[in-house]
Amino acid sequence: MKPKHLSIIAKKEFRGLHNERTILLAVLLQLFIALFSSFLMVGLTSMYDPASLSKYSHFRYSVGYAGNSSEILGNLRVGPDFRVYQMNLSTGIAALQQRKLAAVIYVPDTRPDATDPR
Repeated sequence: MKPKHLSIIAKKEFRGLHNERTILLAVLLQLFIALFSSFLMVGLTSMYDPASLSKYSHFRYSVGYAGNSSEILGNLRVGPDFRVYQMNLSTGIAALQQRKLAAVIYVPDTRPDATDPR
């Protein structure tokens, strides 16, 4: 079969599909539903487990830690996109105001069973 005949047949078939608007609308509706469901699935996954999208993030969060308890500092998980720097509170607040840090965590020396908060 010659390429010229194939192009004539293809044009005729596409013209026939163009006239069948119901089939085209059904295909477009299915495509829209599939796209929306995948978008919804990614959104729900990221709400359920935010760490699932961390491999796509290229932003690094710097956090200042001001406190004497090294036990809490050891419990903070440090990863490639989360860095914790130990510093005193005034330096941490100054760096936060200059937008060098994303947050400052302050843990006072007050014991959990103390009556007076400090």
